[in-house]
Amino acid sequence: MAGPSSPAGPRRDGGGGLLGARPAARGAPAWLPVGIALCCWRPCCGADEVRFGMPLASYPPYVYFDNDTAEWSGFARAVISAIAAELDVHAVLVPDPAFPNISALSAGIFDVTILELTHQAAYDPGMELYYKVSYPWFSATTGAMVRRTETQYGGWKLFEPFEGDLWIAIVALTFAVSGVLVILMGLAGLTDGQRGIGLTSHGTAKAVYHAWAALLGGEDCEWHDWPGRTLRLGVLFAVLVLSSTYTANLASFFTRPSTRVHGPIDRATLRDATACVLPDDPLQAIVQPYVKDIVSPSAGMEYQAQRQWCHAALQEGQASVWIDDMGSLSEWLLKHCDSVALVNTIALAPRRLAFVASHEKRSIVANLSQAIIKLESTPAWIELQRDSFGWGSSCGTTISSASDTTPITFESMGGLFLITGTITVTAAIAGCGEAASKGSRRKICVEQEASEERHGRTDGEMLRTLIGKIDRLRTQADPESRRRCSRGDEAAFEGENSRPPGYDMPETES
Repeated sequence: MAGPSSPAGPRRDGGGGLLGARPAARGAPAWLPVGIALCCWRPCCGADEVRFGMPLASYPPYVYFDNDTAEWSGFARAVISAIAAELDVHAVLVPDPAFPNISALSAGIFDVTILELTHQAAYDPGMELYYKVSYPWFSATTGAMVRRTETQYGGWKLFEPFEGDLWIAIVALTFAVSGVLVILMGLAGLTDGQRGIGLTSHGTAKAVYHAWAALLGGEDCEWHDWPGRTLRLGVLFAVLVLSSTYTANLASFFTRPSTRVHGPIDRATLRDATACVLPDDPLQAIVQPYVKDIVSPSAGMEYQAQRQWCHAALQEGQASVWIDDMGSLSEWLLKHCDSVALVNTIALAPRRLAFVASHEKRSIVANLSQAIIKLESTPAWIELQRDSFGWGSSCGTTISSASDTTPITFESMGGLFLITGTITVTAAIAGCGEAASKGSRRKICVEQEASEERHGRTDGEMLRTLIGKIDRLRTQADPESRRRCSRGDEAAFEGENSRPPGYDMPETES
């Protein structure tokens, strides 16, 4: 493909029937199928070239202009090449310093130029008398882009289903239940003021334990009177509501996407948003009724710099949404997947681009329209849109296509393991301390037996107390057995006492 002779000179691009059969014959009857009309068509007056007015600047992703080589690329350039190949004509690209200079059409500087149909100027009175507009070669709805960040989760994600004030209320409720339980035990006469388990520190600790155990679904306390049973019903109701709510929310919090979107997510939230719209863009008049305010970069900036300005406005919070057509936004998204996301639920007026020619060359526009209609239904046209705008591709940052699940990691469960490990270590230390003071502890327990018998104990506590009593009675009644146990003659001891097979007698003190 030959280059231009100068930056201001025309450049030719030959066709070759790449995408279809050679079109032909203007003047074909209107009732004939489009395919028959195209097979015989030739451009107006026997010409074998069409001159397209092109800008001397870049408008990504539609047009890219290289100042060094004076060549164009982008979607518009590819569309012109495809049409030229379909019509079997040469496409001559003519620089247009005042793009889009519609008046240059009448002067004959070029045959066709690009016109944005969103401009009201495209429908000025009398426009149809002097110019002919083609079928749109680009059409896309106006979309919205917002800022996107990655959510950083620490090891305390398991507490996120509830707000902090609710957690405080749960803790306060648990200790309140413990206090009520201590009071009920005192009123029921389960304390003597010194050794009982009601209002003493030991009884208070056990009450707190039973309250937390009930909250966590592991209650093991027997409630002997109706005041206690009534309290138990209230606790169970709270446990039912809190546990079911927490369990449901916890699953959704652990599996929610790690992406957070900042900005409007629908038309309702768009009303309170500040939108960034490129300057001198007809979309400003369309967007204004839907948003609270509009910010724009300087009109003197290059087009790509204006887009970068809107991107920076999103990241810095100067704008909460960037509104443009989906072709431009999709192309930008694929290059900035880590910082922006598309909002597919917001769609405003479409943007359409077409060709326009003078009325005298309306036949060229008619045949361009027929070629566009034929090409847009071909796989090659779909691939061209995909390559130019990224349509059909995704980096997973559109709100409607974001993943609904995220794998649960050890990091997100770190708080659970830390708390469980802390409780385990604490229990081990407490066990060691109890073993060190075992002798004195057993005497205290013996002294408290009279009051403890009146307290509602767990099955395990009652079983351990019963076995301890039996062992003490046996050793006191049989001094010889006690002596042998002290020597470690366990086999003889077990034989004399006729223990059932498999029965493990608890260790007793000598």
